[in-house]
Amino acid sequence: EDVCRIVMECDEEAVLETVTWIEEHALATRTGINGVAQEDVKGGLVATLFRHHDNRLGEPLLHHHLVVANKVLGIDGKWRSIDGKLLYAMGVAASEFYNQVVVEKVCARLGLEAEEREVTPGKRPVMGIKGFDRGVLEPHSKRTRDIGTRLEELLQAYRQEHGKEPGTAARMALIQQATLETRPAKKKARSLAQLR
Repeated sequence: EDVCRIVMECDEEAVLETVTWIEEHALATRTGINGVAQEDVKGGLVATLFRHHDNRLGEPLLHHHLVVANKVLGIDGKWRSIDGKLLYAMGVAASEFYNQVVVEKVCARLGLEAEEREVTPGKRPVMGIKGFDRGVLEPHSKRTRDIGTRLEELLQAYRQEHGKEPGTAARMALIQQATLETRPAKKKARSLAQLR
């Protein structure tokens, strides 16, 4: 119970720090004819956050959905549209910022250490908790396996059709396709107490 409470507290702190990071580094508006001028904003995001504790298969997976209104207060006091290109371009960086902060906070609070781990051979490593046996997650990773199986089928089809490995953009599109094609229907929501 103590570990769960600490992890949830660290997660909440990391989410708030990430939203602040987005407001400082990824939030702007456009003004001028055809929106040619990018300008800072006066305020922050208008958004709502949804915290989920499981995936569509009911497997444990703490994650969030931040729904952002497309309006920000410009420095001139007028409400304007968000510069969507900037916000979208910074999405991966914001996700990486959250991952780093939450791992650092959990490690600091629980007296643990972080380490880089190779999840996909040849790809950029991800941060994890040193000494944590990833096999513990195996029973709760059916969604990941389903996506991986479909992705491998799509990659083989791509190689046969094009005679080469897909580039980054094509690979990302195939990952998205595999994710959508294997995604089960939404289920009825259950409280954290019911899930636990």
